[in-house]
Parts: sequence; structure tokens; C-alpha cells
Amino acid sequence: QGYAEAQFSLGWMYQFGEGVDKNHSRAVEWYRIGAEQGDTRAQFNLALIYLDGRGVDKNHSRAVEWHRKAAEQGHANAQYYLGYMYQY
Repeated sequence: QGYAEAQFSLGWMYQFGEGVDKNHSRAVEWYRIGAEQGDTRAQFNLALIYLDGRGVDKNHSRAVEWHRKAAEQGHANAQYYLGYMYQY
């Protein structure tokens, strides 16, 4: 449990090195916690990380999974990426 917005923020801080040392693995951990609680921004960023393979192995199916979860909740960028991924 916890506060998903704070978990997203910690993921973002670790991803970009804001106030902490940049650490993609820690970013993934925090994004995943927030994403599992339904935070669309965490879901979207986690999907992008799986596309790029930063802190995790590249995994298109995982990226689609997280984009879909965010898209189903109305996250416009996730909807765009999901459509783009299905197109190719």
C-alpha cells in the first residue's frame, strides 16, 4: 500500500536524478509500486522504461501491458503509444 502519487514521484526522481543519484533500477521499483496501485503516470513511465530497456530488459509485451492499463484509465499518451505499438 502507500501513496501512489509519492511512489510515482520517487520513481521520477530516481529516473532523472532529481535530489537523488540517478538509478534506473530504483526508478523501476517505485514506478511498479505506484503502477500496481493504479497510478496512470507510473504505468505510462514504466511502459516507456520497458520499451527502452533502462533498468530492465527490453520487453515489448510488458510495455503493451502497462500502456494498456494506463490507456484504459484515460491516459492520452498511453492511448497514443498503444495504438502506435499495435500499428507496427
